[in-house]
Amino acid sequence: MKQMDRIALRTPERIHSDQVSLHILLPILLTAVICLTVGILLTVTTISQPASTVQWAHIALIFLIAPLLLFGLILLVFIIFLSKLMAHWNITLPPSLRIIRESITGFNVSVQRLSMQPARPLIFIKSLAAGVRAIIKKRT
Repeated sequence: MKQMDRIALRTPERIHSDQVSLHILLPILLTAVICLTVGILLTVTTISQPASTVQWAHIALIFLIAPLLLFGLILLVFIIFLSKLMAHWNITLPPSLRIIRESITGFNVSVQRLSMQPARPLIFIKSLAAGVRAIIKKRT
């Protein structure tokens, strides 16, 4: 009986939250850790080199890239915050504000359509190539 209660408690929102943390946040955090590790390794390895110009060039490169990475992380946190806020706000809106909810949903659909446009030709080419390969494989 307790097993059924646990299964019943797994709402779609909870499943989505688990998937977000596993499939989105984990790769981003791993990428950030890898970038930080590479930066630290570059700094440590340049210290042991005798040429100071190479050392300072590597350090300067790190200082040029670090603000962009920091800005990207701040922007990512801002986008995640806005998406969480919009999801919560859309649920708590009263039914009388249906027009606003529909405009938000329409904007979401247009952004998704716009983001899929660059991928459509690639998907078409790859599916066409897979079909040709399947036909050739059947004939041989």
